[in-house]
Amino acid sequence: MNEIDDILLKQKEFAKHFINQFSSLGLKREDTIKFCLSIIKESTELLDEVDYKNIYWNTDKKDVFKYKIEEEIIDLFIFVLDLFILWNIDGDRVIELFEKKLEKNKLKYIKNIS
Repeated sequence: MNEIDDILLKQKEFAKHFINQFSSLGLKREDTIKFCLSIIKESTELLDEVDYKNIYWNTDKKDVFKYKIEEEIIDLFIFVLDLFILWNIDGDRVIELFEKKLEKNKLKYIKNIS
């Protein structure tokens, strides 16, 4: 068991009241949509915390607090964990997928940066 599995286990214990990873494909699709919409909502909250309106529309500056940014990032992370749980993706698979995607991104983007 790795650290990601530990985190997934803690979230699974909390989420067992509203996530059924053994539900039908149709219900999993519906739950995926709900989690994705929640991720979009949390993303807009993160944008608000970094005061994006001031950057793009030169509005009055808002104070930016790191602890609020961290809170919104964790909210995003929790919904991503819920997706892993829903689709029964364990920590080892998360690491495998991350490493594979990172290598793909390096090939795609690093050569364009140099």
